[in-house]
Amino acid sequence: MLVETFVGWRDSGPPGPVLYGQRAGWESSALQTAALLQRGPIVAAAQAQIADGQYYASLLGALGNGSTDATLTLVGVPTEYAIVSALPPADTPLPMEGPDDFVWADEQNGVVALKVGERRLYASLYWRARFGVNNLARIHDLRPDGQRLATVYLRTEFADNGLRYTFPNWLDKAFVRWQTNLPGVTDRLAMAGQQIPVALVPAGQEQPEVGVETPFVGRGLFYRLAWDDLLIGMNLTGLDNVPPQDYNLDAPPGARRLPDGQPLAGPVTVAPGTTVVLQLPR
Repeated sequence: MLVETFVGWRDSGPPGPVLYGQRAGWESSALQTAALLQRGPIVAAAQAQIADGQYYASLLGALGNGSTDATLTLVGVPTEYAIVSALPPADTPLPMEGPDDFVWADEQNGVVALKVGERRLYASLYWRARFGVNNLARIHDLRPDGQRLATVYLRTEFADNGLRYTFPNWLDKAFVRWQTNLPGVTDRLAMAGQQIPVALVPAGQEQPEVGVETPFVGRGLFYRLAWDDLLIGMNLTGLDNVPPQDYNLDAPPGARRLPDGQPLAGPVTVAPGTTVVLQLPR
């Protein structure tokens, strides 16, 4: 079980670190919450981490830290381990290990995860849209015969506030103003000088200053993403003081709605704050 860094917004290297339920570090262990709650999916995750032989390795960060916080974390480890080990086996499978297909989405953050048979897919629908609407999505598609990682175009419906962001020639880090200037380097960022629109920020939220990263300047109202045999429609209205509005996703003949496989044809309504995933005929 690894953190899905392939579709992340920062420069974390893939594959990500081991993570089952609670993230371990020098301020917390992977079993703290499971030992406290003693029920629910967090217990299943903790028991799976122990069974897979991945628990002890999660303590290395605290062991090498040397701080008081790390010491306090390690003091609780024997008790937490004893509590979780004594609990009856959890009957809640981890989502990607269970028998059922599913579609999960977080519209506020623009992310989708789905399982169809042995296929798993993760997507970020306004990927790294820190300063404006970039019409980019990031996809990690895993199947038994291989995996694909792609940055793709998607269609974005958004309210334009009239401002434009111009990409600077940042070669070091894409998300901070301070850059490492290497002597003799004359390379240029391919997107340097290009402009993208800035989205209208909802009422009651901090109004944007061009070039300052804020949560809403790159967020749209509706996304339409076509990838392989999938068509994803995500409606972000009705959230964060954005007035609700229905959108339609055109389903071609033979399309099926996931995860239940219901046949559909024609316009499919995507209600505010919801996501629809269609599987198209090949």
